[in-house]
Amino acid sequence: MPQTLTNGSEGVGQQGNGVFAADKNAGSGLSAELAREVGNILHDNIDDPVVKMAFAPVPINTMMRATGSKKIDSPRYKFYSVDMRVTETSLSASLSVNANQLDRSIPDKVTATVVNSFVCDETDIIVFEGQHGYAKNKAGNYVDVYPTLLAARVSATPSSKTSLELQFINANPSAALTIPSGTKIYILGHAAAEEDASTTPWLSLPEPDEQYMQKFMVQSQFSEVFLKAAKEVQWTEKDVDEIIVQQLLEDIEKTFIFGVKSYTFDPTKKRHTQTCSGIIEQMILGGSKVIDLYKGDLTFADLLDATNETFIGNSGSNRRYVYAGCNVAPAIWGIKDVTKMVKISDFKAFNYDFSQLSLLGYNLEFYHHPLFDKLTEYRNWALVIDRKYLEIRIFRSMEDYNLELKKTGVYDGKSRVWCEISSPVLKYPKAHAIWIFHDGNRPDAESDSSI
Repeated sequence: MPQTLTNGSEGVGQQGNGVFAADKNAGSGLSAELAREVGNILHDNIDDPVVKMAFAPVPINTMMRATGSKKIDSPRYKFYSVDMRVTETSLSASLSVNANQLDRSIPDKVTATVVNSFVCDETDIIVFEGQHGYAKNKAGNYVDVYPTLLAARVSATPSSKTSLELQFINANPSAALTIPSGTKIYILGHAAAEEDASTTPWLSLPEPDEQYMQKFMVQSQFSEVFLKAAKEVQWTEKDVDEIIVQQLLEDIEKTFIFGVKSYTFDPTKKRHTQTCSGIIEQMILGGSKVIDLYKGDLTFADLLDATNETFIGNSGSNRRYVYAGCNVAPAIWGIKDVTKMVKISDFKAFNYDFSQLSLLGYNLEFYHHPLFDKLTEYRNWALVIDRKYLEIRIFRSMEDYNLELKKTGVYDGKSRVWCEISSPVLKYPKAHAIWIFHDGNRPDAESDSSI
């Protein structure tokens, strides 16, 4: 389809006519109808009003609706999350190697016992933390090349998940080598031989997970007297609708955060009920980091360490959103270093409204979540969300319909029912984190102070 580019004089939303057509046979710009027809990611009719109303208790729900939803044609569905390759493991037993096994010209294979060998592939180059490599100097002697790390090549990955066959490539062949248990191993990359034609195994494959849709319903009733009577205080169906929608959104928000996936039988109605997995459950089961902080001796360095743990080691976005209970802000604001560093020239650690923490390009946007305060334990929790990897899936968009109860002889009036069938999806759990602020001091604080 030819594109008609313009200088933008037609006004906002009119540029680039012909790229998408409202009518399939005409070039009149993008339309919501065509977008719904050609793609799954869309904004439902209810989404824009919800985002504009921006109910305070439902920030996560609002955020997901602002980024668009995805239609699912089944109340039970599978979604895929591509996790990044794990790049480290560690020795689970000390490794002792004789000097004659370290000759890099004809090195012997050495079997190392590791915590998890499945993270390594054949031809991986690995390094050992705290162990230095050696190289020949001009005199032909092997010298410690500090701070170069000791490296080895993975020659085989046996079926056992706890062993690797290695060939050391920069060890000192004139002395025996002993590497203590617990030494961390980091994977650098692959080193194939010149004539190797086969590729290494896949670094990552999508892992399927199953999620259930949950049906959310709320109902209001209007008597005939209410509908027809003039009221001293004006209160109309529209006002009731706003309250009902807010109640439904709060129910959805709480479920999206705290919900537990289940498929249970209702003996009264003789049918099954599905409940969806909430964000916290998906975080914990998916491997999100749980970071413990202690309010009794919380320091600014602890916050920086927590920020490092949250961002470093995964491929998430550099800006993430923190939804916290009411006890989190006082805990952080009470740190003396934070108070002193509120504003110094153009640098600031926290500004006065306690909204952002920035560290070396990593940004955390803080928001108070009032629903956390309704459950006492969660007042000390903070969910760190990577917006890029959080989606809402819709089976049935939020909609309303009227029940004419007068005609059925049940009630002299009518009922308004609001309904939505949806669920949240965390596509990459390791890009999110949970911060838990505990009362008191760190368990090891006494031993630290005595050193």
